[in-house]
Amino acid sequence: VWWAATCLATYALLRGAEFLSKRGNQAPLLRRDVTRNPDNYKIVLRRSKADVERKGKEVVVWRNNSKSCPVTALDNYLDMCPHPNNGDLPFLATEDGAPLAHTAFTKMLKKVATAAGMSDAHFTAHSFRRGGATGLAQVGASEATIRHMGRWSSAAYLRYVDVQPATVKDAAAALARLGESSAVSSAQCDGALVEGDPTDQQVTVQVGSAPRRSRRFLSKNAQV
Repeated sequence: VWWAATCLATYALLRGAEFLSKRGNQAPLLRRDVTRNPDNYKIVLRRSKADVERKGKEVVVWRNNSKSCPVTALDNYLDMCPHPNNGDLPFLATEDGAPLAHTAFTKMLKKVATAAGMSDAHFTAHSFRRGGATGLAQVGASEATIRHMGRWSSAAYLRYVDVQPATVKDAAAALARLGESSAVSSAQCDGALVEGDPTDQQVTVQVGSAPRRSRRFLSKNAQV
């Protein structure tokens, strides 16, 4: 159940309260909330922070054939689950049938982080939601896709996206290439001005996506 919960939380960008039980409360996910389809699992979240009217939020996790494929993980979990297929039972449950608890799951997560040589200070059940958003941003997913998968109604998801050093490095390199390209264009423009009348020339400068007329050049040494 631990691996199934981990894969589900990652690809569904779940909040801890959406799949883990707190303080002995009823499980947030029951068997009847989950539907198995050929290539995915459809899950209805009965408790969701953004669902103030408690109408339920539908989430779909797809087969991706990776080692962390949520469909494979959930299939394996259900195949080994000894509990009868009763719709009122917790979907994610331990061997004794109890719903997977928030405290137990967080404790296991921190234990795994420590074993991997990482500090467990910042690992919580919410880490999968944050990690999922960060991963989607790193692979170039659109804002609309990230907001849809995480069920964000605004750009609040940006608070969850961690910008990695490598990403900053690549962005700086891209900016440098842009600067070099602009310098070449500027030099070519200056050369063209010298050939004509340097006292009465205008050029078009690209600012963002909108071109504007530049100031009038008064000498061949003027800068664009």
